[in-house]
Amino acid sequence: MYTLYETLSAHIAQLEREIGAPLVVRRVPLSFTWTGQVFYQHALKLHKEEDAMRKALADACQEETGCLRIGIAPNREHAILPAILKRYTREHPGIRIQMTEDINRHLIQKLSEGGLDLAIVHMEQPLAGITQEAFYQEEMVLLIPNQLLIGLAEAQQVPFASLLKRLSSGTPGCLAPLARAPFLLSESGTVPGRLARRLLAEADIEPFVRVSSDNLRLLLELCAAGSGLMFCRPANLIARNLTKQQRQRLTRIPLRTGERLISFCYRRELHDWSLLAAFMDTARQIMHACQDH
Repeated sequence: MYTLYETLSAHIAQLEREIGAPLVVRRVPLSFTWTGQVFYQHALKLHKEEDAMRKALADACQEETGCLRIGIAPNREHAILPAILKRYTREHPGIRIQMTEDINRHLIQKLSEGGLDLAIVHMEQPLAGITQEAFYQEEMVLLIPNQLLIGLAEAQQVPFASLLKRLSSGTPGCLAPLARAPFLLSESGTVPGRLARRLLAEADIEPFVRVSSDNLRLLLELCAAGSGLMFCRPANLIARNLTKQQRQRLTRIPLRTGERLISFCYRRELHDWSLLAAFMDTARQIMHACQDH
């Protein structure tokens, strides 16, 4: 019985005989020759075009079948997608949704290579072959347990309203009064984690990190329990994870420096795919309804 490696090796050898040139350098790790790189890029392009053709034919035949492959960051997925997917799958029961959770950088790469149909991401710069459509503005907020904030005001002998006004001002160093507070921070390798640490550094704060985690739902629970301050993005995770009673225990301070545009990104050849357009329309309707409330 062939192993997977032997089967792959046989396929590559057959292609090399047909092309008349080596495609890979046979050493660990395996890498493409120049001919192999050219072959791979053309094969990838053909694969994308075949995928787009199948979707266009399904549209022409008015067949609501197939697979919509969506990529999104894990915390963002939990914050926005449940209601969107619930309505979309109800209205398009023949469509299968395949979710991929990853960081922005990896999702954009998978989208470019044809492994995704749609990425819901923040894209720093335009990318060849990729269409970008604005979805919503994602907000970052600082959450402070009310009792902790009252304690800080008393310890610094300043009126509560004055402390809150300074923290909300958005001026450089405005977070300085929080120097002695305990923090609940995302890991430094994440975008929210890096941004939080930058804001603290600007305020000349070397934070006491009580808990560090990439699980924002865990940090939200701890924050609501009074364990420390936290930076939260996306901010709509708050309503999804905390009860009204828990939210009332927290003071919420918007951070303008944490805002970023989240976009729908897809390959240009899928521009006319009706089921992709329907998903984006559904997502926008639900997001607007949530923002109105």
